Amino acid sequence: MEKIKKQINDLKEQLNKWNFEYYAQNNPSVDDAVYDNAMQQLIALENQYPQFKSWDSPTQRVGGFVSDKFQKIKHFNPMLSLDNIFDYQGLTKFVNTINDELTTSYDFVVEPKIDGLSISVVYENCKLKYAATRGDGITGEDVTANILTIKDIPLFINEAYKDQIVEVRGEVYLSKSDFKKINEGLDKKFANCRNAAAGSLRNLDSKITAERNLRAFMYYIPESKKLGLDTQSQCIEWLKQNKFVVSPIIEQKQSVDDIWNYIQTITSKRESLEYDIDGIVIKLNQINQYDNVGYTSKFPKWAIAYKFPAQIVSTKLLGVFVNVGRTGKITYTAELEPVALDGSIISAASLHNYDFITSKNIKINNYVKIYKAGDVIPYVFDVDNSHPSNHLIEFKKPTHCPSCHSALVSYEGVVDLFCENPVCKEKIKRNIEYFVSRDVMNIDGISYAIIDKLYENNIIHSEWDLYYLKDYKDKVLSLDLKIKDKMFNNMITSIEKSKHNSLERLICALAIKNIGINTAKIIAKHFKTYEQFMNATYDELLNINIIGEKTAKEIVDFFASDASKIIYQHINEIGLNKEYIIAGIDNYEHYLEISQKPENEQYFNKTVVITGTFSMNRNLIKHILEDVYHCKVTNAVTKKTDFLLAGVDGGSKLDKAKELQVKIVDKEFWS
Repeated sequence: MEKIKKQINDLKEQLNKWNFEYYAQNNPSVDDAVYDNAMQQLIALENQYPQFKSWDSPTQRVGGFVSDKFQKIKHFNPMLSLDNIFDYQGLTKFVNTINDELTTSYDFVVEPKIDGLSISVVYENCKLKYAATRGDGITGEDVTANILTIKDIPLFINEAYKDQIVEVRGEVYLSKSDFKKINEGLDKKFANCRNAAAGSLRNLDSKITAERNLRAFMYYIPESKKLGLDTQSQCIEWLKQNKFVVSPIIEQKQSVDDIWNYIQTITSKRESLEYDIDGIVIKLNQINQYDNVGYTSKFPKWAIAYKFPAQIVSTKLLGVFVNVGRTGKITYTAELEPVALDGSIISAASLHNYDFITSKNIKINNYVKIYKAGDVIPYVFDVDNSHPSNHLIEFKKPTHCPSCHSALVSYEGVVDLFCENPVCKEKIKRNIEYFVSRDVMNIDGISYAIIDKLYENNIIHSEWDLYYLKDYKDKVLSLDLKIKDKMFNNMITSIEKSKHNSLERLICALAIKNIGINTAKIIAKHFKTYEQFMNATYDELLNINIIGEKTAKEIVDFFASDASKIIYQHINEIGLNKEYIIAGIDNYEHYLEISQKPENEQYFNKTVVITGTFSMNRNLIKHILEDVYHCKVTNAVTKKTDFLLAGVDGGSKLDKAKELQVKIVDKEFWS
């Protein structure tokens, strides 16, 4: 067996050497026939002796590695999403924003927005080290074994970068023809190319992934400056030179009209492309100006996505379902005759509220027009009078909760109806669903279906009972939930991990009206502990800019209630963290110590604008100013700006500060 193992390892080493020569040195030493013969030998040996097969074998370009789950990987740099525009006016506003920030010449790179799955691929010592999905933008899933099966992604990059870690990003997609072939062989068919690509890339068996023939277009290098690349167009050329596949219809454009003409051209060709696209991405070409143009909390301001107009289709309204959410608000869902819309089969859509139904004179058996909002949620927006409708039935206004049958209530000036029964089963279950969601306590592996079963079997009665779920393992495993030992343990691990969340998630979990995760974070940063927030007065709450009179009253009323006292008891008994945790700053104590120097007192509690290039990432500087110096960091220089923090190449913000006589600080006082 040792002889076989050595033979396999020798073949792997030889094939990796040839791959390196081909990809990294652009100088293959053998022809394709020799390479293919060695590959076939290795495949045969690994099939005969699977105990010697490894995920990083060259054969994994054809798949065969089976994983029991995907590990988590934290991205070097956050994978931000893009803001959207929908028309010429939005494009003009985007370009004008960049024009206001820059004093030097610039242009744009425009490219199709591939409707696939975003990925990050990392190379170390020229070799593909790992690949991860976007995930939540901070942490993704390790899909290395499956990425190895995609031949558009090289195993090696040029040996000139052997001393560097290089990250490349792009989109994995499935061609329309391959999507059709895959669906022909499936009983449960994928709804569209994107779902098929995502499902294939996240399949635990890389052999199945390989059979799906996934493709990839790469388009972005986060740390491009380290490679000596100053523009996005240079990045595209670098990707080509290193044998990545890039979209053939990427172009450089100068003006709004040039970009708009490109958008119109690609829109007209959209259906003839061999892959799905859902828009056009417009990027500032000059990478060294990205920091000057800046970022919002969610999006870079130097790039934007034009989204194609929503497709509108008609179908028959078969009925209306009445639902109740976690707040007690009654919602309405249209039951539809199934219809294809933007690559999905739609059989249900939102109907807004009862006033909308009556104002549009929507009746059961009408043909209605539907569209997808943001390519995700389908909505009914009107009656389609071009279709004859027979046997129309008026939808009666509901009077009682569909779950607990309590009488519904309405409030003056509010269009919605509400169930105010505090023990309504559906409200409780939906509140638990909210509690475990990503933006709140971020507990993985607990779906609504699981919550429903646990509740109906008297295992949990509230969100707080989740923390005692570990005591009911045998009972949970006996339910018809397909939960096995490993899945249960993963659920418990995630529940236990949530005990250490930062304060903002706990505040968000309280479900106080008008407090989402962003507002909760501002509150947490201000008060630092749950007790300080709990004991805050109405006037103290109003001192926080983002909190208005209504929200302040909601908070005060909440903490005055008996329910809040029971919740506080649960929090303490479970041992949930009640303090704000500084995120995004390694070595926080170091920066805190420096901030205590007498000369740095002047930088506390100021309104600051950052411009130019520094010795560290500007997002980290923003974190330090906000969390250590308690500053408010804004994007625009105004008379209210206390000082401009100016690095190298300050640009138009520096000129504006001089014009308004705003104080300019050009030293890195925090380090």
